[in-house]
Amino acid sequence: MESNWQSYSLKNMPCKKMHDNVRGEGGVKAIICLLTIGLSIYAAIGFGLPYYKYLVLKDDMEQIANITVMNTDKLRQKLMEQIASLNIPIKAKNIKVLRRHKGDIFMRASWRHDVYLFGRLVKTYNFKIQVGEEEVR
Repeated sequence: MESNWQSYSLKNMPCKKMHDNVRGEGGVKAIICLLTIGLSIYAAIGFGLPYYKYLVLKDDMEQIANITVMNTDKLRQKLMEQIASLNIPIKAKNIKVLRRHKGDIFMRASWRHDVYLFGRLVKTYNFKIQVGEEEVR
């Protein structure tokens, strides 16, 4: 006489569906799911990286503006080094560094960033950072 626990087989088990993927069924669904996740990560990096660089540069500009012992040329040079390290395409004419009569520093930087996904232009961002107050004339 066969014991009760030995009479069960995979066919009678309630979790039979779980074993379908072991035999290769449902593989297309897994591939589609992985492709969707991969494309989502690719798009998130494409759209998120410009904003990350914007936030890092804004923080760097605020820190540089607090260095009051340097003249504006050295401040501008330090800012250009930070921009180069972040690989941000800012032209020199789009960077402004001024020292106000009270000793306050004013900085402004602006640039344009195009986002390409799969070789096609998807979105153009126009970034502008301003630290300090521009003197009103």
